Amino acid sequence: MSGQPLDHWLATLPGSVCFASVNMRIDGTWKVNLMPKGDGLNVIPIYSQPYRTREKAMAHVERWAHYHWRKVPPAVPKPRMMDR
Repeated sequence: MSGQPLDHWLATLPGSVCFASVNMRIDGTWKVNLMPKGDGLNVIPIYSQPYRTREKAMAHVERWAHYHWRKVPPAVPKPRMMDR
């Protein structure tokens, strides 16, 4: 893919890991990726149907967070190279 990256938005709760993202698709619609256990390579995101606007996709994430915020794990600082 060439050119500019598509627009996106990441969702975190204070003191937590990133648990969702809103990404623009190549056709101009928006999709929501929910990662309730936090972001990581072994986490399979939950995808939503495309939304016509970024605001509607962000509202989906905000509704999910309102009801499920206790499921989002706290952020754990990554070890620095000197600490290994």
